[in-house]
Amino acid sequence: MANALNAADAARTKTQNPAASANTVPDQMPPARAPEDRDAASAALSALVAAQGVWGVRVHNVPPTVDAVTVANTLRTVTRTKHT
Repeated sequence: MANALNAADAARTKTQNPAASANTVPDQMPPARAPEDRDAASAALSALVAAQGVWGVRVHNVPPTVDAVTVANTLRTVTRTKHT
């Protein structure tokens, strides 16, 4: 996860400098944050990819990620139950 966030930071920096690439896209990334301030985003992203079937992700702060994935799985189960 940290590598993905670092890559996103690098991509954002590149798009902020139009001379860096002829095919830049508008910067839609939030401002860079300290690693300890990225837990909510990491947990949300982990829940999203878990919903797509990814079996595991590497995170530094496990409890909020477990909570996010558990809530997402519960919501998905409840939604399926109501629609069947």
